[in-house]
Amino acid sequence: MKRVIVVLAAVGAAPASAQTPQVPPPPAVEISGSLTPGVQQFDNTTNSSKLTEYRDLRDDFYLSRTTFSLHDPRTGWFFDLSGANVSRNDQTILAEAGRPGVWNIRADWVEVPHHFSNKAVTPYIRRGPGLFEVPATVPIAFKKLATAAADAPGVVASDTLVASYQATFLAPVPLGTQTNAGRFVLAWAGSDAVTLAVAYDRREKTGSKSTFGPPVQLRHLAKMRAMVVLPVPRGPQNR
Repeated sequence: MKRVIVVLAAVGAAPASAQTPQVPPPPAVEISGSLTPGVQQFDNTTNSSKLTEYRDLRDDFYLSRTTFSLHDPRTGWFFDLSGANVSRNDQTILAEAGRPGVWNIRADWVEVPHHFSNKAVTPYIRRGPGLFEVPATVPIAFKKLATAAADAPGVVASDTLVASYQATFLAPVPLGTQTNAGRFVLAWAGSDAVTLAVAYDRREKTGSKSTFGPPVQLRHLAKMRAMVVLPVPRGPQNR
């Protein structure tokens, strides 16, 4: 009787030891992401453009970093999105989707500001493309002819006229450019030896830059040239 019990126990234990743990199926889609918000307080006591020459610094809320990702383990397709300084003029955005070894789509977008000056002023008024006008001219009091000594009253009168003109007609003007560049690429892999890709580039630049106009005589300075603000041509540059 004891022998029968031992044999039955051994036979009953064999199927249990032969069982292997079942691996759960992979999820349909894996999703992940992150957001890094921030609030910035910016203080530029000297109003220097060098501090923000290639950056967009403001007192407001923004997303300093953001990521988002989708992945299907069964088919292999994916989608990735990342960005930095989102909503600002120096933001960077990258998006990519595809299936490894089959197809791929990639899009990049980069924005770069370039501030030349925060203190630029000009008497010129833009009336149209390439057309600038001044509201008035400076009636310079010239030095008297055939005089050996310096004409101090004439110099003082000239300085007074120039100072009055500047106080009346010089107005602040934004001086800087904004460059936005993007690239879109679509690629398809027919086999290990054949890959086709199509790329589209877009670049646009807007804003104003400075040049120089006719000389204006000023006291304590040999000469000064009045600044003319020229607009940068608008519109995209594609290739």
